[in-house]
Formats: sequence, structure tokens, C-alpha cells
Amino acid sequence: MAERSTEGGKGEKGGFGGGKGFDGGKGKGKGKGKGKGKGKGKGGDKEEWIPCTKLGRLVKDGKIRNLDDIYYFSMAVKEYQIIDYFLPGLKVHIPSPRSFRYLLRSQRTRTQTPASAAR
Repeated sequence: MAERSTEGGKGEKGGFGGGKGFDGGKGKGKGKGKGKGKGKGKGGDKEEWIPCTKLGRLVKDGKIRNLDDIYYFSMAVKEYQIIDYFLPGLKVHIPSPRSFRYLLRSQRTRTQTPASAAR
């Protein structure tokens, strides 16, 4: 039979379970983990908006001046910051915490939550 090499220091066996792997041999459950987080803090620093979509970049650059242009060309608004840019004082109010469920003809249920927006 073939001899096993003991150059690794501990005389490691072959197979899948004995190597160090990608994380440097820390094994299961011994990584950094998620930690405690940064915390919510007390107001303070408001981060600058970095747009993720083409529409967001056009709005931030000032090439789109109002919401009418967006809806005229049927562009999808995928970032809430776009609405915040045009309507900075907009408040969303949900009158009740419960939602309404009803049965459709196809025997599926639809859930709706009442909401209103006011300036």
C-alpha cells in the first residue's frame, strides 16, 4: 500500500473533512458571526442617497424635474428616495394595523392594507 505523508505536521488524513478549507481552519461556528450591530443611535447622521437604478441617477443629476415626466414615460419607480426627492414632506398614514382579506373567484385570497398619503 501507499505510505501517507506526514509533512502537514499532524499527520492529516485524506478525504474531505480534515483540511483547513476556505476560512483558514476555523471550523463550524467559530467565525466572526453577525455581531451586535451598530445600533439605532439617536437621530444624527443621515446618509446621502446613492441611486441604484438608471431612473435614480437621472433624478439625482437633475435631468428629470418632476414626477409627471416619470409617469408620462411609464417608468417604474423602484427606489423610495425618488419620491422623497420630489415630495420631501410626504407622510404615509396607515389608519388601522389590521388588513382586509377576501376570497376571489379562483378560490385564492387577496390581502389589502388601507393606507393614505398626505402632505
